[in-house]
Amino acid sequence: MIIPYKPEDLREQAELKALRSAVLHRIQKFGVDTTEWMYVNDFMRDPRVAGKSLGEMDIEELKSFIPKMSSILTKEMADRYAAGPKPKKIRRTQA
Repeated sequence: MIIPYKPEDLREQAELKALRSAVLHRIQKFGVDTTEWMYVNDFMRDPRVAGKSLGEMDIEELKSFIPKMSSILTKEMADRYAAGPKPKKIRRTQA
């Protein structure tokens, strides 16, 4: 017996897909290799990040995670720029 999808299910699946894509985009900006699920899930399972894998998160958790990840990215970029440019190595020649 084939059970047809309800329109609500299709909308929910589309929203879930869009939110996961947005999360993956932010994770990629952070420097995580998003071509390997192992790296994505290891990053996500860190208690300081989300505490669970991307597939375990529901729509509400994803919606609240996106601003958190954006905040982490903003802080990371600010820290990188606050440190300033790396000093150049000066090659000394013998006289």
